[in-house]
Amino acid sequence: MEHKFESTYFKSDKKKQTQGPQARSYEWGDKNSHLFFVAIDTGPTYYQYSNYKDPARFLEAYASVPDADRCFFEQIHEGHACNEYYDIDLTLGQVADKSDILRLEQQMFIAFLNARNQYAPDYPLDTTHCRVLSASKNKKISLHIVIPTYVFENNNRHMKAFVLAFKDAWSSASDEDSALLKRIDTKVYTRNRVMRILGSCKFKDRNRPLQRAQWHEPSMNAEDQEFLITNIAAPHTRVRPIAKGSEEGKPVITNRERAHSLMIRSATGTGKTEFVKALVKANKGFNFVAVACRRTLANALGPRLGFTNYQDIKESRIACDRLVIQAESLHRINTRYYGENVILILDEFSSLCEQMTSTSTMGHNHDYNNQILCEFIKGVSRVICLDADLTNRDVQLVKSLRNDVHVIHNTFKPQEGDRVVIKS
Repeated sequence: MEHKFESTYFKSDKKKQTQGPQARSYEWGDKNSHLFFVAIDTGPTYYQYSNYKDPARFLEAYASVPDADRCFFEQIHEGHACNEYYDIDLTLGQVADKSDILRLEQQMFIAFLNARNQYAPDYPLDTTHCRVLSASKNKKISLHIVIPTYVFENNNRHMKAFVLAFKDAWSSASDEDSALLKRIDTKVYTRNRVMRILGSCKFKDRNRPLQRAQWHEPSMNAEDQEFLITNIAAPHTRVRPIAKGSEEGKPVITNRERAHSLMIRSATGTGKTEFVKALVKANKGFNFVAVACRRTLANALGPRLGFTNYQDIKESRIACDRLVIQAESLHRINTRYYGENVILILDEFSSLCEQMTSTSTMGHNHDYNNQILCEFIKGVSRVICLDADLTNRDVQLVKSLRNDVHVIHNTFKPQEGDRVVIKS
């Protein structure tokens, strides 16, 4: 075990440990509710393993690592969600110059894009959806494609099944494109797979770092975290798993393997805020964003839940682990900071919905505020809506954006039956 790069790294020590370094890293990460797992290629035959609270924390540490020491791999923890991703490798018969390499990279990418859209038209792609990395050099074309738009619940089950079914579509491509598509590596979806990170090399091949594809403008302009496979950020679409027994290549709907989102109708004084406090306490590994319809409500919720009030944050863009914010200021949120591990709390939801339709209160941020709220509702881990007067229209709105919604109607009214005696 060694502390470096702002984390604890586990390495092989057969004399002292009954568990391998990967298992010890997982155990330590789960204990600390960490979400981002990495490995370092230390050569010649083994990795060192570690983890960070989230991708942002890793990238902060990674920025200070000298280029010569960058042999980092992202580890896709078994059973965890991942962005759609592909590895494409082609060995050439002879050394190619730079212009030929760039031409072949683009040809491979276009062939991939066409075949992928033909196979899964329900999840369309264009070049702006993709983040493309290259490690091509001399006799080898090597592309790494990450698609943050589409997310799979489980890498080695759902993503793997999707790709194996996609493989059958390659035969319908032209002979030239089909030959290129066959270079898509279908073996990179194994359990706990490690994939190289932007800017890193393999230990035995220090002259071939993984870099942004020069010919792909969206990748040249993207932020570093957009190239991470397990950085699940809003907005995104969940790809429905391919089920056994279904028509091959035909996605079918399955339930989310997680706690449900809740819409709770319950009268004032029935403990809704106490429920939220218990929820926060029980989910220490999650970030929380609470959206209030009124500034006074935000001021009241912050101290009760232990959240940071948006009015106390001086930066123009907000990024903190536990935030309470008034709806009119949603445009200040840095959506890149908040990945999938967010629980969204919408208090006084009926009033909040009415406010979101008001251009007079939202001003020129009306459309952007609504877009952010919708993206959060669709993309976060859970949504909790609370209101004493929750309507069916409110419920249908959230159900149109998510498929995991349960409704709770608490009919108890704490003051019902009480008698008030007025004496003159």
